[in-house]
Amino acid sequence: NAVVVEARIPRLQSCGVSNLWMIQCGFNDRKKRVYRKERDMTVRNAREKDIPKMIELLQQVLEIHAALQPNIFLSGTTKYSAEDLKELLEDPRKPIYVAVDEEDQVLGYVFCQLICHEKSANTREYNSIYIDDLCVDETARGQHVGEALFLHVKEEGKALGCYDINLHVWEGNDARKFYDKMGMVPLYTSMQTVL
Repeated sequence: NAVVVEARIPRLQSCGVSNLWMIQCGFNDRKKRVYRKERDMTVRNAREKDIPKMIELLQQVLEIHAALQPNIFLSGTTKYSAEDLKELLEDPRKPIYVAVDEEDQVLGYVFCQLICHEKSANTREYNSIYIDDLCVDETARGQHVGEALFLHVKEEGKALGCYDINLHVWEGNDARKFYDKMGMVPLYTSMQTVL
């Protein structure tokens, strides 16, 4: 069985982002890839028709966060609205990928951001791919959907000349075990004191 991955063709001019920005930050062209997995699925760029399912998955993620941090997150809400998602789909610096089954039904998503870190007095210039959000539908968990999405981001990052993948995960979130399994390691610790 194979996971087929479609290449993203950025619509740079329509979102006011120039090819020059992508070149200046060292992002390379993307290519088609195929991953071997236990289940037939496709990882592709999200489309407008996927928005209702992405909203449903955003609700699933929000409820996990609201259970972990009820003083921060509002149960019954989502991080993005349908209008926000339409805008994000047009931004090549914020690619969204979805894993779909043989019937093109969304099983999970990963929201990314391409970040160009400029050189400073004490840091080098480098590019990162940031995972803003990754969610697998509750009904599809344990079927390697998250792994397929993560591997796709990893391959995209390599193809784009990125130095690393990074993300934030809340303490107590079981997703931490998944990211550990994917080979991610802590970069720094963010701490707080509630006043």
